[in-house]
Amino acid sequence: MTCQGPDALASPNSRSDTERAVSTSVVFLAEDDTAMRELVASVLRDAGYYVIEASDGGEMLQMIRDAIVDDIEKPDVIIMDVRMPLHTGLALLGVIRRARWNVPVILMTAFGDRAVREEAEALDVSAFFEKPFDVDELRAAVVKLQLEFRSRPDPFWQWTTQGWRKATES
Repeated sequence: MTCQGPDALASPNSRSDTERAVSTSVVFLAEDDTAMRELVASVLRDAGYYVIEASDGGEMLQMIRDAIVDDIEKPDVIIMDVRMPLHTGLALLGVIRRARWNVPVILMTAFGDRAVREEAEALDVSAFFEKPFDVDELRAAVVKLQLEFRSRPDPFWQWTTQGWRKATES
């Protein structure tokens, strides 16, 4: 994955992209490998993000439902492992996209064959990382995607040739 550094777009007299991105930013993180989940969560928390963790696909599904249906805690970015117990990251990405929720989703996997990547791309994954990866690159991707997401008028809106439209409109 290629991303610009977090400060690449900052003007000399403004706060850095990282500072703007992390203020009150929420990241949902689903990873069944405890060591990997703790590492990613630690890197993001050190950068100032509020990270809500799930240890499997079932917990993440509940977090997604709460965010969509009950309007509880809405993330700015979701990071998920592809292979997890109960629900895969790909299945959960499908749930998110069927709800017409345009939140950025990053998938990570140690089993990134071509078919997995193609399915993720068909579901409009925002970024795809193959393990092992550089956690600083993941953090930079979160900053970049979160800034792009915040520039949209609403998480359930999408850009069309006619301009911004509610994703539920035809």
